[in-house]
Amino acid sequence: MQTDVLHNVSFSVGEGEMMAIVGSSGSGKSTLLHLLGGLDTPTNGDVIFSGQPMSKMSSAAKAELRNRELGFIYQFHHLLPDFTALGKRGDAAADW
Repeated sequence: MQTDVLHNVSFSVGEGEMMAIVGSSGSGKSTLLHLLGGLDTPTNGDVIFSGQPMSKMSSAAKAELRNRELGFIYQFHHLLPDFTALGKRGDAAADW
């Protein structure tokens, strides 16, 4: 059974810009992150990074892209028991 999750999604993120992806369970957040990171391939459309379609990139090129250009911070703070959720946010959280 195939479930369509993302429809007509289009947005741009500028260099150095940070953004949050929020939504209810099952809304497609993880699917979107997997597509943006080149871990999954969309059944329709493409992910464009710096003008280049990810579908044209090799696995090695996608890995290099993830290593040098992309960063994801996930909400699953419980996976790292030595840190609190606020602690994972970095030094800025100390100002709270």
